[in-house]
Amino acid sequence: MTTRFKIQPAIKLVHKDELILQIEEHVNEILAEVQDEVITANEIRNNKCKIELPTSFNIPPLKLSESRKQVYYYVLTALEEAQYSARLEILDKKVFLCVQWQPINDAEQEKYMNNYIKCHTTQ
Repeated sequence: MTTRFKIQPAIKLVHKDELILQIEEHVNEILAEVQDEVITANEIRNNKCKIELPTSFNIPPLKLSESRKQVYYYVLTALEEAQYSARLEILDKKVFLCVQWQPINDAEQEKYMNNYIKCHTTQ
């Protein structure tokens, strides 16, 4: 008796998890560098920074172009989720990540905190 139902082999699931872990490692390294640059820029009252990104990632079995796409995509989406504005800039054969954020002044911060507390309070 043959079945019409199919299930993905377990070997493919394990492989995908290992692949994701390798991608995450590269993404987290870049995000750590971005965080350091953001803190440094913010200390001197700047609201943007520019970081040169690696262009080569060793993530077997992905091709170089695919590994770049994966890493850059997850870096950009992580920054977007954290409410940063980010874009890639390609000059010659170098890739730069340009990050910008909206600084919050004291009055805006106060208004935000009051509104946040109000929204998270029941009476």
